[in-house]
Amino acid sequence: REIAAEAGTGKPKIYRHFEDKADLFRAISSRFRDLLGASIFANVDFAEDPTREVLGRAVAEYVALVEAHPNVMRFIMQDRFPEPAEPAATGLNEGRKITLAVAEMFDQQLPDMDLDHAVLELAAAAAFGSVSVATDWWLGPDPDSPRRMPSADFVAHLTTILLGTVAGTAEMLGITLDLDRPIRLAEPRDTP
Repeated sequence: REIAAEAGTGKPKIYRHFEDKADLFRAISSRFRDLLGASIFANVDFAEDPTREVLGRAVAEYVALVEAHPNVMRFIMQDRFPEPAEPAATGLNEGRKITLAVAEMFDQQLPDMDLDHAVLELAAAAAFGSVSVATDWWLGPDPDSPRRMPSADFVAHLTTILLGTVAGTAEMLGITLDLDRPIRLAEPRDTP
């Protein structure tokens, strides 16, 4: 109902384009992921922008997309189906695609380092989970719920949390990363 309302049409017109509710969920999740990717990649230069700015802009783009489509985000994050297993799995699969893309981005920016890809994937998955749950909290339990804090504060706090994840991941990987410089300038940490 909320998706149809946001689209400005009735449920029957929407559902006739999909096999079932799970198919609709897959399409919406994929579209949201694509919109997010397009908005982030258009606004950051991973090779040249400082890590802090990359994350800050990425979070700002994400929050702007959530604010523009809060009911769509709720639909993606919350089990809105009588049989939630497949949609929940679809949401997780979309999350996996995002986390693998983030891990791959680190690999691409640091091609001369032999980074433990499992650590990168774990960190990206932890970040994805944190962002998802934080977004659910921020939106509140109901469509009429007021935001738990102003969007600018949410962006700032979420960015700080993600910067902590990046710094911790760099430490686990044994690299020195200055968050005020591009990721590609990270260096192996000297070991005693």
